[in-house]
Amino acid sequence: CRGTLFAELLRVPPDLARALNHAYAIYQEPDEQALGTYLSLSLLTIGAGVVLPFLAVPLLLWLGFGQFVEYGDLVLQVSLVLAVAVAIESLGSVARMLLEKELHFGSVGAMQFVAFALGYIPAIWLALQGAGVWSLIAHVYTYYMLQLVGSLWLLWRMGHRVWQVRWRLDRALARHFLRYSGTVGIGFLATILLTRLDDFFIMTFVGVGVLGFYDRAYRTAQWPSTLLAALTARIAFFTYARLQDDVARLQRSVALVVWLIIMLALPLALAIFIAAPDIVLLLYGENWLPAALFLRILVLFAVVRPLWKTPAICLLPSVSRA
Repeated sequence: CRGTLFAELLRVPPDLARALNHAYAIYQEPDEQALGTYLSLSLLTIGAGVVLPFLAVPLLLWLGFGQFVEYGDLVLQVSLVLAVAVAIESLGSVARMLLEKELHFGSVGAMQFVAFALGYIPAIWLALQGAGVWSLIAHVYTYYMLQLVGSLWLLWRMGHRVWQVRWRLDRALARHFLRYSGTVGIGFLATILLTRLDDFFIMTFVGVGVLGFYDRAYRTAQWPSTLLAALTARIAFFTYARLQDDVARLQRSVALVVWLIIMLALPLALAIFIAAPDIVLLLYGENWLPAALFLRILVLFAVVRPLWKTPAICLLPSVSRA
């Protein structure tokens, strides 16, 4: 759990880069100067996300991290490898943001679907060779790289002006973007820490075995919200950003998103609640059946989560003023 928390903290610079995406997405005057400033800041932030882990890991090894955290040395090795993967993901998110700001959701969605499917090919092959955790890392690298290449190809195919812009950092615009993204980035970090607290408390006061059942149930219970986020979150954010000065249309858009979430989330959650033991048995086997009780409890939370996550988390950043 501590190793997982360390890995999550390494995502702070990438999360700041994601916050910069939000800042540029809601900017109402996306001229060449703004685009150049945004790209420059994003590249600096993503670069920091690669450099910092390579500075922190040797220090942690010297302090004996591997001795007081189970599999600590492996966690650090994987964290370094994933730091580069996350940088690739962040670069891809910048390219996708430029596409989605122009509302090219269909092309981006199709590209991501193809990348996700192809990403499993090396992972499955390595898993059959007994590569263990490295087969999962191969999937991550392949998926992120295909997304990056696919997004850049879409930008080139659509003739986006990113290929002609001069990457110049305007100080006033940089302060504008950083002021907004700093606030949003703190929110991302707080979310990371809060969503890990339950794991920490269960492991500390109950035990690792129960944590395993809880974690499996938690991840399964997130299926409704994960599916709904994939369907609505990105579209809702950019729609809200475009309508931030039109209150009437903005209200109708929020109401439509809430209605869509309720109509989709409730049937999914009800099905998971009723069939929880069968789902656990089918997916994970008889040894994991104790997770069914946790699944029934957590799926109730999973119904409520999309109601605040998609409208609120998309609405507040998209209509905020830096």
